[in-house]
Amino acid sequence: DTRCYPVESPDAIYPSDHSRGIPVMKYTENNLTAAVAHDAGDYRTVVMGFPFESVVGVRAKASLMRCVLEYLCPKQVKNN
Repeated sequence: DTRCYPVESPDAIYPSDHSRGIPVMKYTENNLTAAVAHDAGDYRTVVMGFPFESVVGVRAKASLMRCVLEYLCPKQVKNN
């Protein structure tokens, strides 16, 4: 798909709890945090400051989603 979903003002986000949340992506233009992963022990989350639809290219989307799923449920993804 060659269409582009424009994001005029993506959000920079930061973990509220630095002992469990870590920046996992940064914007190349300004080095601000683009995505944060959080491990609360009994659950995990990944939050991005931009819409997933704005990722350009099927391979880039698949790679990003695989990374997110491997973090959220590592046992299930690695067994498939």
